[in-house]
Amino acid sequence: MSTETTLKAYGNFHYALTENNEITITRYSGTDPRPLIPAQIEGRPVTVIGKNSFFGSPVESVTVPEGIQKIETNAFATCDDLQEVILPCSLATLGRGIFQGSENLREVSLSGESENYIVYEGVLYDRNECCIVFCPPALGLEQITVPYGTVAIADSALYANRSLKYVHLPLTLRTIESGAFLFTNRLRMIELPPYLKEIADDAFLVGSGPFAEKRFEIYAFPGTPGYRYAQERKIPVHPLYAIVTD
Repeated sequence: MSTETTLKAYGNFHYALTENNEITITRYSGTDPRPLIPAQIEGRPVTVIGKNSFFGSPVESVTVPEGIQKIETNAFATCDDLQEVILPCSLATLGRGIFQGSENLREVSLSGESENYIVYEGVLYDRNECCIVFCPPALGLEQITVPYGTVAIADSALYANRSLKYVHLPLTLRTIESGAFLFTNRLRMIELPPYLKEIADDAFLVGSGPFAEKRFEIYAFPGTPGYRYAQERKIPVHPLYAIVTD
């Protein structure tokens, strides 16, 4: 996507015009805790909330208007006061870590029925990629049973879910991405399914230090990537031998 080199302003929203005569919000510079994000600017549709556009802003509640198709990386990251977000049905693409560091966020919902995303038990899932996208840190869940058919846990999906104690993963899971369980400090153990193929180096926070003091154990099938992952990182690992169907 190419944009004009000169950015423009619409109130407290800075934006760029794309080659398709559509608008990308590039920065929100206001202090309104409930900003009204425009669906159009100068008669042109706003279709993208850009990278870092609300990063660190004092917003508390955000309703993303219909017509927005994409929210880019870290768009609402490190918003300390952010508590609730309503996403539009038009949304087709979410970048990674869009809410990372916004630890008071307790609710992410959709404005209606979406073809691309679904909220199940408070957790946001991508229908097309069959993955967990995000679990609000302040939702306060102690347990999550990931639905059968889910194949991935996305980057930072369970970031800072400090109440989380138990996660039940389906046999269909294939990938756990970077920082997926970062700062889930009460998580003491997890069973990794036998068909899991890829686990990012920093998928789980282990070890010691001011942000990492925890006891953590992995249960996995010998010879699988999950078992080797634990051995290579000196995480206590216990062998599993029987598959229990979901």
